[in-house]
Amino acid sequence: MTTVLRSDLSELIDYDLLELADGYVDDKEWEAKEVDKRLTHAPQIVKGWGPQAWRKGEDWMADALAAVAAGSGSIEYLPHRE
Repeated sequence: MTTVLRSDLSELIDYDLLELADGYVDDKEWEAKEVDKRLTHAPQIVKGWGPQAWRKGEDWMADALAAVAAGSGSIEYLPHRE
């Protein structure tokens, strides 16, 4: 049910927030690209998109997506269409 949403969020997080355009990276590349540091900053980046990224009444999405990016939220609770 959440396959499309999971795919879209995976692409957003991997390509845009973590800059992992090459897909899978091994431990050496992970350290070289400082992915742990990027993971720490990902929630702030999402929240930094600001109110212009959300329609009126949808600003709660920033908190929800930031939680997903931080690993503390679940996409199971996000609204989506298949």
